Amino acid sequence: MDEQTAKSIGENIAYIVLGFAAFLNIFKYFYSWIKEFFNKKKEDKKNKDSEVNINILNSPIDTSFKLSNDDYRCFLYFLLEQSKLLKSINELNSIILKEQMDYLHKHIQSIKIIVTDIMMTLLKDAGISDIHYGTYFTNFENFMEICETNVQVFFRQMCRNTHFSKYSISEYKDIVDTNILLIEGSLRELLRKRYPQKDNIKNFNKIYQTQSRIHTELKDCFDYARDVSIAFEAKLKSTKDCFEKEVSKVIGVEYTLDQ
Repeated sequence: MDEQTAKSIGENIAYIVLGFAAFLNIFKYFYSWIKEFFNKKKEDKKNKDSEVNINILNSPIDTSFKLSNDDYRCFLYFLLEQSKLLKSINELNSIILKEQMDYLHKHIQSIKIIVTDIMMTLLKDAGISDIHYGTYFTNFENFMEICETNVQVFFRQMCRNTHFSKYSISEYKDIVDTNILLIEGSLRELLRKRYPQKDNIKNFNKIYQTQSRIHTELKDCFDYARDVSIAFEAKLKSTKDCFEKEVSKVIGVEYTLDQ
């Protein structure tokens, strides 16, 4: 994880903690006010019950629950702080996904350099004339861009859908192996459908020498994604548990941030 991403995650975690402290203080104040209000109501009712009211039929009874402007502001502030906390949690999820995708991007670029070198050699050995060389090479570059986009879409979806921390090591291995097979299969299908020029290039099969390298790079990317996800979820869970526990103690019932 690079320094900038680590700093962003740290800042968001710090914001959640600070937001929690501010939220808890205002919630305690609001809860104390509610408690005091009802205690006062009970006390007033008790005192009234002990008095003899001669004109009870004509006495107006006010049963309305009125809040001052300050009380409304306190309640709205409570809702606002809760919304900010949930927003920060969602933003942290986006930061983690970005870190996972950035790591994949770096590995894809290293693979593209290797594949490009092989392709340049193949075109040279195939005796492609200068007039056609640029066309063949540009078509292959475009094809690699399509492959890169395809891998990124697959990987992003897999990172979003897979809760890495919930699986055992063996279960995680099975999931990753399956995902890598899906990605490799999609690349072979793209090669078959989107790059017909391969049939005109002598010894094009040498391009498949990169298969083991691609497999290794994808495995490393998934391992890194898992490590980042687990580390983030552990910190987030600790912060949420602390927040929910303190709020639950204040209001006297179980409270959760989960929607």
